[in-house]
Amino acid sequence: MSAGASSLTASVLGERPCYEERARSNFPADEIQRSMRLARDILIHLQTDEDSEIRLIVAKAWLKIGDNNRARPILETLKNDEKASVKLDVAKQFLKIGDKDSNASAIYVLKDLWSNRIYDAGAVLAEHFLKNGGISKAYTLLVRTLQKNKYEGDIEVRGRVADACGKIANLIKKIEESNKPIEWNYISYLSSREVGLYSKTPCISREVGYHRKKPYKKRDVIKKLSFLKSINHEVINKVAQPILKFLQKDEEFYVREHVATAIGTIGDSKLARPILEALQMDESFYVREHVAIALGKIGDSELARPILEALKNDEHHFVRYEVLEACEKIGDSELARPILDDLKNDEALSVKCKVLEVCGKIGDSELARPILDGLKNDQDPYIRLTVAEAYGAIGDSDLARPILEALKNEDDSAIRVSVAEAYAKIGDITWAYTKLDDLKNNWCERSRVAEICGTIGDSKLARPILEALKNDEDANVKLSVAKAFLKIGDRGEALNIFQGLKNDNAYIRTKIANAFLEFNLFDSVNK
Repeated sequence: MSAGASSLTASVLGERPCYEERARSNFPADEIQRSMRLARDILIHLQTDEDSEIRLIVAKAWLKIGDNNRARPILETLKNDEKASVKLDVAKQFLKIGDKDSNASAIYVLKDLWSNRIYDAGAVLAEHFLKNGGISKAYTLLVRTLQKNKYEGDIEVRGRVADACGKIANLIKKIEESNKPIEWNYISYLSSREVGLYSKTPCISREVGYHRKKPYKKRDVIKKLSFLKSINHEVINKVAQPILKFLQKDEEFYVREHVATAIGTIGDSKLARPILEALQMDESFYVREHVAIALGKIGDSELARPILEALKNDEHHFVRYEVLEACEKIGDSELARPILDDLKNDEALSVKCKVLEVCGKIGDSELARPILDGLKNDQDPYIRLTVAEAYGAIGDSDLARPILEALKNEDDSAIRVSVAEAYAKIGDITWAYTKLDDLKNNWCERSRVAEICGTIGDSKLARPILEALKNDEDANVKLSVAKAFLKIGDRGEALNIFQGLKNDNAYIRTKIANAFLEFNLFDSVNK
C-alpha cells in the first residue's frame, strides 16, 4: 500500500479507539452496572425461548464466557430436539466442554443421530478424535462414514467428511503471528484446540514445560514447539490426503466443492497442487469457483499463478470474480497485474467492480492508476463509485472527490448512501454524516444508514442520527441502530433497544442472541 493510503487509513479510521475501549470509557459507574444487569437479564430471558435454535445460541454465549453451569442445562434440554441440525451442534458444544459427563452426552447424541442415518455424526466425532490425537480412530471413523454413506447415497455426508479433513490448523503459524509472550496455559490451549493433543499428555508436558510459571517469549515458544510440525503433517498424510484424493473424484459436484474448500483450509501447498490442478478443469463452475477460493486462502503465488491464469477466462463470471478475490488475498502485484488488465473490461458488472476493488486493496498506485483512469468516466454509476473508492484507497483523494460530487444526487438511493460512506473513507466525515441524515426514505435505507454510522464510528457525529432512528417503527432498523450504538461504544443504549425487542419475532430474537457472540457483551453478563 502506498504511503498516502496508509496515512489516509490511519487518519480516518486507525486512530479511533476500538469498540472495547470505547465501551469502557465516558460512562458513569452506575450506568455501567445497569447495563451489566440488563445484558444478563436479556440473555436469561432468551435461554427459555420457544425456538430451540435461539436457546442453542444462548448456550454458546454462556460457553464463550466460560459459564458451563448455565450452558449445560440448556444443552441437556436440546439433546432430543426434533431438528437434526440442532442436535448435531449440541453434540459439538458438549465436546467443547470436554469433561466426562459432557463427552458422554455428546456420544449419546451422536449415536442417536447415527442410528437415524444422520451420518454427519460420524464426521463430527472424527473431528473430535483428531483434536485429541486419535488419528487412527478418526481415519477409521471417516472411512466407515464414507462406506455407510455410499450405501445410503447422501452427498451432504461426503461433503461433511471433506470438511472434517480440512479442519487441521497450523499451530506454528498462529504462534509466529502472535506479538505477545505466550504463557504455558495458552500453549496448552492451542495445542489441544489446534493440533489435536491434550495439554497434559507426556509429549506436551515434556516439550513445553507444563509446570513452568514464567511465560515463554515468542522465539522460545517457536523453538520448543517446532516438533509439533511433524504431528500436523502426520494428520495430513494419514487422514486428510487419502480421503480427499478419494473424494475429489466423487460423482457429485457438491462433494468435490467441499474437497476444494478443505484443501484451502489445510493450507498445505504440496497436498493442494495435484488436487487443485485436477479440479480447475471440473465440469461444475461451483467447483472451479472454490478452487480459486482455496488458492486465496493458501496464499502461495507460485501455486496460484498457472491455475488463476487458466481460470481468469472461465465462462462463468462467478469464477472470474473469485479469481480476483484470490489475487486480492494473495496481495502479489506481479500476479495480479495481467489478470486485472485482462478483466478490467469484463462484461459482468460484478467482475469490473471487483477489478477496481482489488486495485484499491493491493494499494499499488503504479498498478492501479492506469486502470482507474480508464474507467473513471464509465457510463455505469456503480463503476464510477468504485473507481472513486479505489482512488481513495491508494491515497488519491483529490481524484475521488469530483467523481463523488457528480454522484451525490443520483436517483438510486443505494448509490447516494454509498457516496456518503465513500466521503467518510476519504476523510470528509462531517459531510458524510450530514448526507446520511437526509437518506432515510425507507426502512432498508434507514437500516443501512445506521450500519454506516456504526462502521465510521464517530460517536459525536453519529449519535444525533442514531437517536432519531432508535424509535423507528421497523424492528430491523432498530436492530441496526443497536449494533451501531455498540460499535460507537454505547452499550447501554444498545441493550435498551434489545430489551424492547426481546419478544419480537424469531428472526429478531435470533439476531439479539447472536449479538452476545458478535460483540463483547460477556463481561456485562458475568458481573
